[in-house]
Amino acid sequence: MIAHHFPPAGGSGSNRALAFARYLPAYGWRPFVLTPGARWAINRDDGLLAEIPAGLRVIRTHSFEPRPRVPPLPLGEAARSAGEGWVRDFNVREDTHPSPQPSPRGRGGPLRRHLGHLKRFPDAHIGWLPFAFAAASRMRYDVAYSSSGPFTSHLVGLLLKRRTGRPWVAELRDGWYRWNRAVFPDYPAWRDPLERRLEAAALRSADRVVLVTDRMASAFRRQYADLAPEHFAVVPNGFDATQFAAQPPDPRNGWEVLHAGALYYGRSLSSFLEAAARLVDADPEFARDFRLTLTGTLDVSASAELRRTPLGHHVHVSGQRDHASTIRAMRSADALLLVSNTTPGAEATVPGKLFEYLAVGRPVLAVAPPDSSTADVLESTGGGRLAPAGDPAAIACVLQQAFRERSNPPLPSEVAVARFDRRLLAGDLACIFDQVVGGAARRY
Repeated sequence: MIAHHFPPAGGSGSNRALAFARYLPAYGWRPFVLTPGARWAINRDDGLLAEIPAGLRVIRTHSFEPRPRVPPLPLGEAARSAGEGWVRDFNVREDTHPSPQPSPRGRGGPLRRHLGHLKRFPDAHIGWLPFAFAAASRMRYDVAYSSSGPFTSHLVGLLLKRRTGRPWVAELRDGWYRWNRAVFPDYPAWRDPLERRLEAAALRSADRVVLVTDRMASAFRRQYADLAPEHFAVVPNGFDATQFAAQPPDPRNGWEVLHAGALYYGRSLSSFLEAAARLVDADPEFARDFRLTLTGTLDVSASAELRRTPLGHHVHVSGQRDHASTIRAMRSADALLLVSNTTPGAEATVPGKLFEYLAVGRPVLAVAPPDSSTADVLESTGGGRLAPAGDPAAIACVLQQAFRERSNPPLPSEVAVARFDRRLLAGDLACIFDQVVGGAARRY
């Protein structure tokens, strides 16, 4: 498993890799994980270290990529004894690295911006490549499985494929070239042909490409029409049931709507804030009880939206929390807010938090395109209501209806939600591994 995001890194990608590492042995596959050293962990969450299965082989390497701006705590013996499993370090040193440089769209002239892009092609984690490839080249394995973001993980897989010829499964939790063009429209033009060629080389060289929604798979099948349709498989995002043991909700007053996770480019809160402000002005009962809690990081645009809103004390920003605390907060909320990405192509994706929202069994209020994978999941699970992004009037109607039904809210179907349990999804991934190996002897 070539997993740049793995505990103590936090986030949906890390939790997906962790769950598959936990459950693949039940389907006949013994994984080991290749990841950067803990000092390069993004959104560090040391609580996840205790969930790493005992005996799992985790290979942590050095990297030239910048470390996170907030210095992580030392890994320490306590964290290792809490379940990190078998850890081996390759060329890990204690020398320091500078903080990440400003984004290429930031300060400096054109030359500096171009050099910034060049140093971060295909992404800011390219400094991991030489160490990851060197460590992987010393190992015996049946299948290499890389997951992105970051795309650097697929460069490791591509080099291994060309060197060894062994099966390789590449997983894209988001898109690649077209996705990047939508999220970063100011990328310099010279990146376009390079990134298109890199994507094509990786996807054509992989024995199987895994996507997380049917819409994503359909888009890639159209883009690569010369490849067999079965070259692109789907293993949805989901949740790990072991992280969602039933707990009584914390006592609360009023009616709390909670948004868990980051708000950044393409995920605007402005329409929801405008809708809530309209209801606060028009409905004294709503004004008395409504509270919006934002758990996670906010980019500059999201922070500016909050400064402009008249909601004032109705909004509480709690900042980044560890995963366990976030789950407790979700379970205690009256409703869970989902703000989908509205950049072109993002309608084919589903925010990973939606499946965790469904797992806690609270009603979901989604601000997302009606024709989207998010809408598909909500329809199939009965997990909540959806209002079109950018339509404050429609959002206000959905929000008001949810408030009126607060004493008896519609809840998602437990049977439909259970399809996204990662214990089952690991079986789907194991089937893909079985297919690409084609019955070859396992090198245990």
